Amino acid sequence: MTSVVGHLSREGQARLYAWLGLAVASLVGAGLFAALVALGRTPGIQDLLPAGDYFRWALVGHVNLAVVIWFLAFQGALWTLADGGQRSTPAWVGFGAAAAGAATLVLPAFMGWGQPVLSNYVPVLTHRAFGAGLLLFAAGIGLAAAHTIRTVLARPRPWSLLATGGAVTAGLVLISLLCFALAAARLPVDAPPSVAFEKLAWGGGHVLQFANTAGMVLTWLLLARLTLGADGLPRILDDRRAKRLLAAYLAIALPAPFFYISEAPEGLFTLLMAVGLGPVTGTVGLILLWAVAARLRGGRGAREGAPPDASLSRDPGFSGLIFSIALFGLGGALSLGIRGSNVVIPAHYHAVIGAVTVAFMGLSYHLLPLVGRTIWSERLARVQPSLYGAGQTLFVLGLFWAGSHGVPRKTFGAAQGLHDSAQIAGMGLMGVGGLVAILGGIAFIVNMAGALLGPPGARLAPAPVAFGAGSRRTHDDPV
Repeated sequence: MTSVVGHLSREGQARLYAWLGLAVASLVGAGLFAALVALGRTPGIQDLLPAGDYFRWALVGHVNLAVVIWFLAFQGALWTLADGGQRSTPAWVGFGAAAAGAATLVLPAFMGWGQPVLSNYVPVLTHRAFGAGLLLFAAGIGLAAAHTIRTVLARPRPWSLLATGGAVTAGLVLISLLCFALAAARLPVDAPPSVAFEKLAWGGGHVLQFANTAGMVLTWLLLARLTLGADGLPRILDDRRAKRLLAAYLAIALPAPFFYISEAPEGLFTLLMAVGLGPVTGTVGLILLWAVAARLRGGRGAREGAPPDASLSRDPGFSGLIFSIALFGLGGALSLGIRGSNVVIPAHYHAVIGAVTVAFMGLSYHLLPLVGRTIWSERLARVQPSLYGAGQTLFVLGLFWAGSHGVPRKTFGAAQGLHDSAQIAGMGLMGVGGLVAILGGIAFIVNMAGALLGPPGARLAPAPVAFGAGSRRTHDDPV
């Protein structure tokens, strides 16, 4: 990773460790809330939990930790690499505020305080502690993003791929926060919570998906350089063109705050995401799949006459890359089947969320040497992204099948109205896939927590992890 990261100071290593720790901790909490969601719907046990229908409180906690905090905390890790980890008080204040905010908003969800509002993108609880935690987390993330942009802009050009990508995602996060603020400013004071929070989260939530997607594509590009090598990528994806593709996300999202001039901005945000995310992401994904296919055939990027590189299958970064591209493509395909309010909608966004998650998981293993840690279990790491990716694929296919046969979204238990075999089969497949994906998530948490909490075991150097005997990569390979 040397050519992309450059020199990462000990200050940067400490900050990278902190963001990775927050990211992994958020997944630990998300897993615990997922278990509470199940317990909250279990007869006999649900009566022992803090509030009636407790699974709704647990669901709010789970979604915020598994999507909002996990994604943005990992972005914080990427931003640390992008800015070189320079000594900076604002960067540390931003991390501290984000970590404190995350801890604060978790407490009301765990205790069952307030009332749950299952608004899209950012479900909330109507409790002051939850609101304070959410605001504190947003302020911390905003400060970290602003620091990244300021640091990158101060550098001489040309910027590296990682610096450009970090500045793009940081800019998108700031646009998202501005949209949240503009939506809050125009809310009617007498709006009921279900309406108010939906309007509040709609615009900023849509722009936040641009940040998540751009972060995922940046991760794809890094993983491709780590696993395929620079000589394994087509010229159309050299650093100059890749940076332009990443910048396109920012250019497309820039008009978003002006949508609030309209009396009904919601449709504009929907259109922006519908036409803005697919072309760039699909282009990069297809080019990378072509490069992977060429590599596996022993083509460009492999030694002349050499067989396909078997070490690719042992690298979690490679499997994370492939499953991420596949899940994002699947999510796009499923979106074409959305008709009305049924579980085809969560099938679509769980595929996309899974794509971002498995990409971040794959890169996480390669970041461990940067914080002086060795992987806890290389064997577990080799299968973990595939376990999660395969489970998430079954999960969304089950939801799609059930939704295609009329199962409504945001309903639970008997209210789902499962009355025919197709609906039952779809939800059953969803359950099996969800269990497999959860096992993959647990494997990731165990591996990363074991590495981060264990004693330092790797040289503090910007070096990728080499998976498998005879791997062609060395500590000096470029990303």
